[in-house]
Amino acid sequence: MQRLTQPMFLVRSYIREDGTRRWAIYKSAVLIVVPYGFPFSRTFNNRSEALHAANHLALNNDPYLKGLECQPPFRASSTG
Repeated sequence: MQRLTQPMFLVRSYIREDGTRRWAIYKSAVLIVVPYGFPFSRTFNNRSEALHAANHLALNNDPYLKGLECQPPFRASSTG
């Protein structure tokens, strides 16, 4: 059973201009539920767990945070 009084930390990814994926703590809130596997995000029960996961991903480009395979970044065509 989840403890509703404990804050949840949402870690989200974003794509930089050079096409690399980066991860950061997006926000922390109490009593907000974000579904597991929500695109490019996942909630954590404490700040140290969230920071550890974000740092692991930044160093290893590992897709485990999402629970899904990472999709390659969308690249718009420069011709046209």
